[in-house]
Amino acid sequence: MINQMNLKPIISSALVTSIIGGFLGLSLDRITQYGRGELGYENILYDNIRKEYIVIGATLGLMIGAGITEIKQEKMSRKSNFTQQNTSDDDLAE
Repeated sequence: MINQMNLKPIISSALVTSIIGGFLGLSLDRITQYGRGELGYENILYDNIRKEYIVIGATLGLMIGAGITEIKQEKMSRKSNFTQQNTSDDDLAE
């Protein structure tokens, strides 16, 4: 039997952790800034990487928050199914 996931907690958890991840990315951007306009990277591919820290942090936060909430819901679902199954087995034994 497949249970339907409750999307409300998944979305809210994903949004909250996305915001937290975005702030972590923003703080990482501020920490890695170099003074006097010096380039800190030798390769041209990495010149604009600091601009992506916020997006990377928010995306990782979104995925982690949604994943953790889905795992919690699945554990609760399995626990309730296991309890119901054991209760019905006990009723049959009597």
